[in-house]
Amino acid sequence: MNIVYIEKEIRMNNQKKILTRIQLINWHYFENERISLNGSTLISGENTAGKSTILDAIQLVLTTNTRRFNVAANEKGNRNLKGYVRCKVGNVGETYLRKNVVPANVALEFYEEKDDRYFVMGVHLTSQDEESPVSTKWYVEECRLEELSFVVDNRPALAEEFKNNNKRVRFIEQKNAAKDRFKRRMGNLEDKFFDIIPKSLAFKPMDNVKEFINKFVLADEKIDVESLRANIETLSELELLLDRSQKQYIALEDILSTYERIEKKDKDIIINDILLALASRDSVKSDIEDKEKDIRLKSQAIESNKEQLDNLSFVAEQLEIIRSYYNKPIFITSGFRTKELNTLIKGSKTSQHMQGLAVDIHLKTKEENKIFFNLVYKLIKENQIKVYQLIDEYNYKWIHIGFSQTNPKGQILHLK
Repeated sequence: MNIVYIEKEIRMNNQKKILTRIQLINWHYFENERISLNGSTLISGENTAGKSTILDAIQLVLTTNTRRFNVAANEKGNRNLKGYVRCKVGNVGETYLRKNVVPANVALEFYEEKDDRYFVMGVHLTSQDEESPVSTKWYVEECRLEELSFVVDNRPALAEEFKNNNKRVRFIEQKNAAKDRFKRRMGNLEDKFFDIIPKSLAFKPMDNVKEFINKFVLADEKIDVESLRANIETLSELELLLDRSQKQYIALEDILSTYERIEKKDKDIIINDILLALASRDSVKSDIEDKEKDIRLKSQAIESNKEQLDNLSFVAEQLEIIRSYYNKPIFITSGFRTKELNTLIKGSKTSQHMQGLAVDIHLKTKEENKIFFNLVYKLIKENQIKVYQLIDEYNYKWIHIGFSQTNPKGQILHLK
């Protein structure tokens, strides 16, 4: 008898993801099984009882590796994806218990402590016949297992029948894209996580625990004390700068309030002047002409502002698409600029900022800026957002994104 111990917590970025349940549909001898995990879990049983079958299901989803199976029980194991879906009997020959078209499903339900919510990661599999390769469709859904239609009319759901609360599940067709999506949803996992999973699922003891810890657990880089000290000093300087900026902000608020009071008085004076001018027809006529001209200018300004508001609404929609994939707050350092402000900061005369179609983004570090840049680049290539220009400003010091509803040519630039 073998015993499998599952430590079901994954911690990333100080956020704990807890594996709570496993759903297996047509996975070897498991036709429709929902396995609950409560705390650290032991799975025991005789050989061939299905312990490694459960572990292979977990490994399949967490690593998106469709080729390496049964390593937990035997490094030379010859199980494959088709054998699991069609339920191959024995290790010799090609005898399968399931015939014709066979749909299958493997799903892992996680609990996210920080936001007190559940999500499901999994893969829907279809084996058309005994010769064709098994097709895989990966998914991530913000729900619980009960909300997914694993079974329809007392049979495993086909891909087009698989739904979340009567809404079709959005599948990820490419394995690499699914792996990236799973990494982000689990808290931006490092690539070495996918090497640790098969090793951590093996039954046999580790020959060299120290080597395993050094290679897969500890960080590769050494701690640079001088850099840490410099960063602390920089942080102190930034705190002082923030304090000064807050005081300047308060002072500017006072200036703005004073300006508004003066502006109101100016308007009152203008009204009084108009009333006095009514005493003279010639003066009234002149005043009317002046006012009509002023109205035209203001109307043009209103129309211009309406276009800018429409643009800002469009940009907000585009940024929300990006944020939904980035799954973290986005910090905008520069958005809409008036013509006067753009001139003051020596911006381009054709800057999209003046139309409300551009934003500058900085996410605390150049490394995070680069990750964000690559995400936006991917969404451009997938035609999920309408971008005119994506610019890496001075080696990811900040990111500039210009949007366009009519000409999203997706130009990518790197300024040095």
